[in-house]
Amino acid sequence: MSLHPAPAFLEDRRLRALLATGLLDTPPEDRFDRLTRLVCRVVGVPIALVSLVDDERQVFKSQQGLSDPWTAGTPLSHSLCQRVARTGRLYQLDDARAGETCDHPAVTEIGVGAYLGVPIRDPDGYALGSLCAIDRDPRAWTADDRATLRDLADIVESEVALTLALDGRTESEARYRGVVESVRDVVVQADAEGRWSFLNPAWETVTGHAVAESLGRPCLDVIHPDDHAEVARNFRSLLSGAVPYVRHECRLLRAGGGVRHVEVHVQLLRSEGGAVRGAAGTITDVTDSIRFEAERVARERTEEMLRIKEAFLGNMSHELRTPLTGILGFAEVLAEEVGTEQREAVDIIVRSAQRLQGTLNSVLDLAQLEGGSFTFEAAPVDLRGEAAEVARLLAPLAEQRGVALDVVGPPVRALADSAALHRVLNNLVGNAIKFTDEGGVVVEVGVDDGRAWLRVEDSGIGIDPAFAPRLFDEFAQASTGYARTHEGNGLGLAITKRLVDLMGGTISVESEPGVGSAFTVRLPAAPVPAWIVGGVGGPSSS
Repeated sequence: MSLHPAPAFLEDRRLRALLATGLLDTPPEDRFDRLTRLVCRVVGVPIALVSLVDDERQVFKSQQGLSDPWTAGTPLSHSLCQRVARTGRLYQLDDARAGETCDHPAVTEIGVGAYLGVPIRDPDGYALGSLCAIDRDPRAWTADDRATLRDLADIVESEVALTLALDGRTESEARYRGVVESVRDVVVQADAEGRWSFLNPAWETVTGHAVAESLGRPCLDVIHPDDHAEVARNFRSLLSGAVPYVRHECRLLRAGGGVRHVEVHVQLLRSEGGAVRGAAGTITDVTDSIRFEAERVARERTEEMLRIKEAFLGNMSHELRTPLTGILGFAEVLAEEVGTEQREAVDIIVRSAQRLQGTLNSVLDLAQLEGGSFTFEAAPVDLRGEAAEVARLLAPLAEQRGVALDVVGPPVRALADSAALHRVLNNLVGNAIKFTDEGGVVVEVGVDDGRAWLRVEDSGIGIDPAFAPRLFDEFAQASTGYARTHEGNGLGLAITKRLVDLMGGTISVESEPGVGSAFTVRLPAAPVPAWIVGGVGGPSSS
């Protein structure tokens, strides 16, 4: 594995910088362990390391997921992190078992399947080692994975800078004060009475409070009241010497309103004579991490519910379709054998079974649309031809209700899925006929601004403005219960909108109660062959 390392004199300086941190061969610390735990949780890996690389080995200041004999570190022969430390650049392996690393001991003995490491630098910019995420199996690392690891590496660097500042391992106190003031974590110090005695500029970014106004004020002033008791108890335990350090999560009140979720890590400060002077440490804003975790959990829960829903509907479709098929089949046989008096009862059975079958089909179609299992193939289709075909199929229903049905407009070609478009037209025209008692239904097609459009306009009952916002919701109906005036399951328009969305189109509606409604669907237009004379113009609504 070619490293392309820095020149020897730079490597020597890097090693001196590493030794100056005093972090080699020291016990695990929770301030670093919390970061590797966060890597595992947020990036979704079984192994995460804070690896410090010297000239003979890599030492793990923190590790999650490794077992003996690798928990403390490894020789350089087993190290992938040395590439990050010696080059100072991110190193990514989507499949460590392929290419030049296939025989690497980290792969063959430790079981690395995929590796992503970013540099950990000291305040002078020397790469001390790597914060890395490791998967047992190959995986394609994403831009989000890389960005998350870089952000968490910034926090590791803040802890390294704090270590140097608090332990006096700096060549110049003024230089490292500049470092502390530039890190993104809030570096804090409080006196023995619990008043702020030092705050770096990051304090203003996180809390919105000015540093000058906060110094000398009680720490609890910015703590959410519900967290006062726990924070005060932890601080008393620290000052009493009962614990060497304190780490807890709490909420800070921002100036002007709002809260930020933070993680506080502080340790006891003593004078040279041993007297307690207060506490010092860092405050890390974890609001975004908490939100990210909550969103991830919610997303996984939603995906699981969709899987359960699809499985349930799949089973129910089988359990319902089988008896429905039997009911319809035997009803048709029965219709031929009964007399006139019983024929009406048989017709009711048939219509009820067909209505239930239609509802079942609609529920299953909606579930497939939500689950992404519907397949679409966009191709040029004759919009007017499709509208004319649907009108022909629904003509008997229109005639039965005494409603005129017309299709107007020039030849128009749209990019759409033919089956999905047929379903959209069938739902819109069928609804228009169903809700029109007098007058007629007109299906008009056209094209403008590169968008093909179809408009289904009726002279029916119109839509109540109070119901309009829920028009495309699942199972939504303007009339319900005993007040219902028209049959339906409330799924037709929900399915229509999803089909239009998936075809890259839009759907809008204009309606006036007692006057009628007009639904307009816009789709990408397809090129019109030269032998077809195209038309332009369309409805003013969008």
